[in-house]
Amino acid sequence: DDTHEARKHHIHKDFYGERIPIIDKKTGEQKVDKQNRKQWKCKTIPTNDWSSREKAKVWCKDIADTINAVNQRIGATENFWEHRSFKEQGLDILPQIHLGEKASALERAGIHTIRGDINRKILESNAIIEQARATYIQAKKSLMTAKVFAHTVVDKVKNEILDMIHEVAKRRQDRLAFPVIGSKYARLISNRATLQSREYMEKFVQDRGLTTFDELKELKAKHEGAYDEVVDTREKLLTRIDYLQELLKVYKEYEPYKKVNDELWKLKGFAHKTFERKHMMELAYYDNYRSKLKGMITEEGHKITPKAWQKELDSLLPQFEATKEPYARVVSELASIEILQYNRTDLQRMLDNEKSAREKELSRTRRNQPSIG
Repeated sequence: DDTHEARKHHIHKDFYGERIPIIDKKTGEQKVDKQNRKQWKCKTIPTNDWSSREKAKVWCKDIADTINAVNQRIGATENFWEHRSFKEQGLDILPQIHLGEKASALERAGIHTIRGDINRKILESNAIIEQARATYIQAKKSLMTAKVFAHTVVDKVKNEILDMIHEVAKRRQDRLAFPVIGSKYARLISNRATLQSREYMEKFVQDRGLTTFDELKELKAKHEGAYDEVVDTREKLLTRIDYLQELLKVYKEYEPYKKVNDELWKLKGFAHKTFERKHMMELAYYDNYRSKLKGMITEEGHKITPKAWQKELDSLLPQFEATKEPYARVVSELASIEILQYNRTDLQRMLDNEKSAREKELSRTRRNQPSIG
């Protein structure tokens, strides 16, 4: 059935409308397949877009976005999926090859495999590429006049946050570091590349008029108050929404048995007893569901009011939806502040390591100097 195939074959014909046979060069006769059927020249015509590279990219992005959204919802934000190739991301590094099940098992057991050795060579090559890129960037920057931001030139004010960003970017291929663990707000952001962007962080600092880390600390305290408030509102709304949805779910299961019970009490005498015997099972379910539902109701009186529940639920859902934008905004602000504070600490670590390396090199040089006399 062509509707279930990615392509179909179109038979070529000659000038006279005759099919063109495929000739075996060795025998000079028409080729046949395994079932001894004659073969004719044909071309493959796609009948759908399953083999489209453009569509494949769209599908890969959709899959990655879906997985990232689910991971974010369950808190597994360290498992970030990237659908783009290294080339599309602007990276010159080489991709590793697929190990396969057997090779992966051997590697985990500490046994080197051919495929594992290939990947180790690729990692070594990538390290050389990264080092070469870092050397090139540093050499290029050393030939240029140090970039001075416009507002700094005008105001003649030293900006310790921008200075920090500049120093970190010099040491990390023009990007900022991302805290792998210990981040409260940055882990909530799916697009981590933005938070590591030097340009984005410089604009963040400039747009808010920040010059010192004390100002950054004050801004964080302000936003944390707003964050706590919006999170508290969202949690209360979500708790109430979940409660109402669960009541309505159980009521939907209870409703058919309620109808049977209501019908029973419309009858009298012999008809009542006959109906009761006939629907004994449904009436037992009615009692069970009614007891369960009343036990779930937290309001005083434990009244079963499905219309009121639905009305309240319909009013709460838009309220919860309205909290998404302020929540996303305050999380973005706090994540950016968190990244800046983390990179300040990380820069101090790098500076300490550089100082230690210089001292060791100086000590080594002094020991290797020939003594006089």
